[in-house]
Amino acid sequence: MSRRRTSTHRRLAALALAALPAAGCAADRWQDYDASLYRRLRENDAASVQDHLALLKQIIDRAEARNERPPPSVYAEYGYGVAMAGQVDVGLVYLDRETASYPESRTFVVVLKRAVAGEQKVLQP
Repeated sequence: MSRRRTSTHRRLAALALAALPAAGCAADRWQDYDASLYRRLRENDAASVQDHLALLKQIIDRAEARNERPPPSVYAEYGYGVAMAGQVDVGLVYLDRETASYPESRTFVVVLKRAVAGEQKVLQP
C-alpha cells in the first residue's frame, strides 16, 4: 500500500473515531472496539485489519439480532473497510445502511464513497 493511500486511510480512520459520539452509547454495544481500532492503526497489517473488520461485523450482527441499530458509524467503517479490502459492492451496501440508519451521516458517507471510488480530492464539495 502506498504511503499516500496509507496516510489517507489513517486520516479517515481518525475522522471516523472522532465522529463517534461517546455519550449515550452502552459499553456492551461497542465490545472491544477501542482496543481493536488502536491495534489496527498501530500495527497496520493485514491481520489487524481483518480482526478489526471481524469485530465490526460482530457488532453489526449482534445489534441486528436484537432488532437494534449498531452504534453510529459502525456500518460506515465496516463498509469502507471491506470496500478497501476489495469487496466494493458489499462495502457500498453497508455505507448505504449507515445513511439509512443515521441520515445525519450522509455527508460523511459521501466522503467515504469518494475515497472508495479512488477520487483524489475526497473532502471537496
